Order: sequence, then C-alpha cells, then structure tokens
Amino acid sequence: MRKLLRILLSLPKSLYFNLRMFPLRTAIKLPVFIANNVRVRNYSGKIILPKCDCKTALVRIGYHYNQECDTASMHTYLSLKKGCELVFIGEAHIGQGANISLNEDAKLVLGNNFAISGTTKIICSKDISFGNDVQLAWDTLIMDSDSHKVYDEKGQYSNIDKPIRFGNKIWVACHCLILKGTEITDNCVVGAGSVLSKKFDIPNRLIVGNPAKEVKTIKGWDI
Repeated sequence: MRKLLRILLSLPKSLYFNLRMFPLRTAIKLPVFIANNVRVRNYSGKIILPKCDCKTALVRIGYHYNQECDTASMHTYLSLKKGCELVFIGEAHIGQGANISLNEDAKLVLGNNFAISGTTKIICSKDISFGNDVQLAWDTLIMDSDSHKVYDEKGQYSNIDKPIRFGNKIWVACHCLILKGTEITDNCVVGAGSVLSKKFDIPNRLIVGNPAKEVKTIKGWDI
C-alpha cells in the first residue's frame, strides 16, 4: 500500500519529466518514472531509450531505499546539461540519494539491468559507458575528469579527461572511487574502498585496494 501510494504521488512529476524529454508518442508511455525526492537540475540534454522496447517504467529513478545508508531524507539529483546524451540500453534503476550529472556535450551509456544503490554519484564530463548487468553499491564516486585543470611547468594543460569503460556483469562494492581512464572487462568484482584509475583487461577477477589490483580469479557473482 505504501509503495503504491508513493508511485501515485510521483505520477505528476513523472508525466512532466517525460513530456519535457520525449516526443508525445513516447512520453505517454511513461518510460521514465521519477520519484518525489528527485530534483532535476537541467533539462537541456537528451535521453535516448531503446527503440524496440520503450515500456512503462523502463527506467526508475529515486525509488529504492537503501537501508545501509540514511537516504530517507535525501534527494536524488539528475542534471542534463546542453548537448549531453544519457543513453539507456534497457532497464535501469537509480536508487534514492544517487546523483547523475552530465556536463555539456558529455555522453553516458547505461547498459541493460543497470542499478545504482543510494548515495552513489556519476559525474560525466566527456564519456562514460557501462555494459549490461552492472551493479554499483552505495557511496561510490565515478568521474571521468579531475574537474579542475592542472598545468605543468611549461604551462600546458596536463590532466586531460579520459573515458571510463565497464564491460558486462560487474559489481562495484561500497565506498569505491572510479577515476578517469578506468576500464574493467567482463565478470569482475571491485572490492569495497578500492580506488581505480587504469585498465583491468582480464575477465573473472576480483579487484581490490588503493591503488586497486587484481588479486584472484573468480567464477562469477550473484546479487
């Protein structure tokens, strides 16, 4: 009953969001459900959905309450600046207290069965992509830039942005920091509190530490 009430209360906001972001034929299907706690900072970008399966509540933003974090009073933030593209390959779930921010002309691709727990942040300045079946736990930060420019002794811009790439079936545990240039291939698990900033191109690995390294082979993982 409580869940149903929350969905009903979020219908006006969801309808407004869909009408702002999509053509009428798509918007009336309500492919994106927005909870009451969601704050949309910018509507200037574009959301791209699968053409073949644009169903109701394909994307759910701000609904999941994370009992490991105090997200009950927290807002979920979505910012889509001018020229950016947020691409959903399939179903996606963005938990309560999460933050997704795309800067101008940035592109963020979320694969099918993508899920974020509460309080995790994705700050996309240029190019971040996730494969299918990617799960991000709480209090993780993912960003493909340093936000501020650093100049070397010759006055040249030295800390350029680098894309982030995730393969399929990846679980990132809580309190991780995923920095620019990170690439993770299929069927990997990133341990809690890890800091990543390089390529991990061997599948079926447990990645742990600061700086992170591959520590053992795994057969797989389950939710």
